[in-house]
Amino acid sequence: MRAAVCFVLMVLVAGCTADERRPAAAPEPATEPTPTVVVQKLPADLASLPRLRTALPRRVPADASSLPALMGDPPGRATMVYHPAEMWPEPGEGWVSETLLFHGVDGRWLRLRMDELGLSEASWPGPDTYGAGSLSPDGRRWAGQSRDGVILVDLGTGRVETIDLGTRWTASVEWRDDSRSLVVGHGGHGQRAEVVELPSRRRTVLPYEYWQADFAPDGTAYSLKAADRGRAEVISWRGDRPVSLGDVPLPGLRSWQDGMVGPDVIDGHLLAFVQRAPYRIIDLVVIGTADLQVEARLHLSSSQMLTYRAAEWLDPETVLLETGRGLIAWRPDDGRFFRVTRTVAPRNGYVSLDVAADLAR
Repeated sequence: MRAAVCFVLMVLVAGCTADERRPAAAPEPATEPTPTVVVQKLPADLASLPRLRTALPRRVPADASSLPALMGDPPGRATMVYHPAEMWPEPGEGWVSETLLFHGVDGRWLRLRMDELGLSEASWPGPDTYGAGSLSPDGRRWAGQSRDGVILVDLGTGRVETIDLGTRWTASVEWRDDSRSLVVGHGGHGQRAEVVELPSRRRTVLPYEYWQADFAPDGTAYSLKAADRGRAEVISWRGDRPVSLGDVPLPGLRSWQDGMVGPDVIDGHLLAFVQRAPYRIIDLVVIGTADLQVEARLHLSSSQMLTYRAAEWLDPETVLLETGRGLIAWRPDDGRFFRVTRTVAPRNGYVSLDVAADLAR
């Protein structure tokens, strides 16, 4: 699951898109009537939804204390990584407070205690929920952030390594679709991002901030920028050169001060996250890359927004929604919803997870 995209981030970055460099102009598309899109809504009763058949587990363990250690018997490949609920503030400090659970391809749940990886205590990010990190799409490796750089765990051998990127804060780590490179975001002023290729560790600094854009399977990056009241500009990136593809109608978007994060990209579709002032409404919008028209729109109520964490494409027809009550699948074309994985989060805490997309389908 796209690790850095959550509603907290949407609030923080709402005013940042104005600084994106001016893209090259593109020929204006022919003006056509904007089709009416029915606003879909997430059902209130998620427990009664039908179940989506995937390789993902139906539920997460209620108690991790009795699970076998991952480092003693690595699973080879994993379909999901799950960070159990933590309270705020956390009861402990340091890596001992961080435990991750991995669901292997053989159906076993395994426990990874971060304090057993030999990491320096100074590299612990601090007293906040660490998160699930990022599982490679092929399920073979896991990546997480630290103050010393990117932590890599090989789920076949149990080998642990840290990639030092020369910064004191790694804000996000996300595998690209090839399972051989990472997009790494750095916190602080500018919030720059870079691609790290493995195993060479070749680094390429990206011309946009890490939360602004996403790579399509063919390697093209796309970003969004509020253009005018009710419209946003879709931009593709060729190297460090932005190319405007045109505007897309986003009903309810009032100005650049409203938040947009993403998009998440798959063949022919962009999934945009639009959070409208006063930051109590979230819409997930599917945009076609061919005609730049809104194909579907999912509205989350204020109460649902409080438990919403992230969303990403599972396949070109299915979006996975991470909520406090579990992982839900949404089919934008016909508006159907399905249960995937059940999780339980306390009122003053939250859980997080990530899936290996190649294995989950």
